[in-house]
Amino acid sequence: MLALRSGHYCRACAFNRFGPQRTLREATARSKSRGRMTMPSCTGGQTAAPAPLTETVLRTVESKLQPVIRPYCSDRDHADVAHICRNVYGGTDDLPTTINAAASQPLTHILTAATSSRAPLDALLCCQQRGDVLWLWGARTREEARGRGLARLLLEEAELLARRLPGVQALQSVTVPANATMWGVFSRCGFTPQHDPIVSWPASETSLAAHQQLQQQHEERSAGLEQQSLLSVLPQVAAVATSSAAQQLLPHWRPCRSAQELKGALLQLRQRRTGMQLARLAEEQQQQQQQQQPGKGPLAADSFAFNWLPGEYELIPAGWPVVQQLAGQGSVLVLDPGAAASSGQPWPGQAEEERHAAVLVLWGPSSSGVRYAGIVAGSPAALASALLHAAVADRRCCKFYVDCCGRFQHQQLWESTPGQRYDIVPFCKLL
Repeated sequence: MLALRSGHYCRACAFNRFGPQRTLREATARSKSRGRMTMPSCTGGQTAAPAPLTETVLRTVESKLQPVIRPYCSDRDHADVAHICRNVYGGTDDLPTTINAAASQPLTHILTAATSSRAPLDALLCCQQRGDVLWLWGARTREEARGRGLARLLLEEAELLARRLPGVQALQSVTVPANATMWGVFSRCGFTPQHDPIVSWPASETSLAAHQQLQQQHEERSAGLEQQSLLSVLPQVAAVATSSAAQQLLPHWRPCRSAQELKGALLQLRQRRTGMQLARLAEEQQQQQQQQQPGKGPLAADSFAFNWLPGEYELIPAGWPVVQQLAGQGSVLVLDPGAAASSGQPWPGQAEEERHAAVLVLWGPSSSGVRYAGIVAGSPAALASALLHAAVADRRCCKFYVDCCGRFQHQQLWESTPGQRYDIVPFCKLL
């Protein structure tokens, strides 16, 4: 059970306490109902107030109160969550429709903040233990409560929770570069960007338009006609992706045989970047030790912090049940680097450090219905080959989340479609 933090206020002696579960607004309402304005005193008596407080003053005082932090209750809090999220992402936020299912999952903790135990929620943060990482998502704050430091308060509470959970060694989350507010909160709480962004491609409006076109074509097509794909409706993408190197790699795609094979492929693709991350985290831990701050020890190269697949604004552990389920359905595929190397074919412009290897996971439909996939690739040719293979394996797949492993950028591909991309930046904090 999470400990409650309750705020206290007394008009007679500045900011002191007048009871663990009452707010200034509640005390004021009780006094108004008796016909005159009074404020409770720490001595137990009443102190007359010269005039009723205005809403502006009330909000100012309430912003100085220490909020109550407690676990989410689906029966009691769901309406508040829907209200908080009503304007997020232009009114398309799916958190209200998914939060109750998330709350019922094992190892999941949803923290909420309010001015009192009876007041409506002002903010929330979702947490889930994933191996040695506490994954954070769903940070939301009521519009009228923003600027009061509630997101930072909940992040600090999540860190306290993580330190109590056995085996958890780091906090991990993601945001987008355009979200300057959350980026600032992460930075002030000691989080650092892990590496270069995960590319979200094509832009949302482009992928949605392609999805609608393919969906309509799927519903109207006559028997015997071949289903089109993203490459069909976006010929400019096909012109970039259909290279000779990508086509030479196509025969070497195969279903992933085991969780161990998937883990090994990801470790190999990210070997160089993971080594750099571990070195940086070791420096951070050394600084903690010099400052005599408690720590839980270094992360290993196979930590959940590094061994994940890119999802829809989420890092999904490679050993997670949903991944194993998709692997059983043949939706997790690997481009075998050994087979590619043994083909004997020369790779144009290949640098020695390039790895013509990749992992492709076909996640299926997102909350908006757009079918999407995650790609971890070691070279432009491997990425293009993944797109070509996805166009065959799931013809209605219109969105890709791509981790280039710090090895390359494919600007020609990124710029082949219009619209504003919102790439994903992973953040991590070592405990």
